[in-house]
Amino acid sequence: MKKIIEIKAAEGGMDSRLFVADLAEAYERFAMNFG
Repeated sequence: MKKIIEIKAAEGGMDSRLFVADLAEAYERFAMNFG
């Protein structure tokens, strides 16, 4: 079963984009480890 998670940067400029990138990477690693 596939799940889609949408994460978008909001206010905060570059800091917001960096946080979203880190969060997306963490979710991807979690999904790869725990399927």
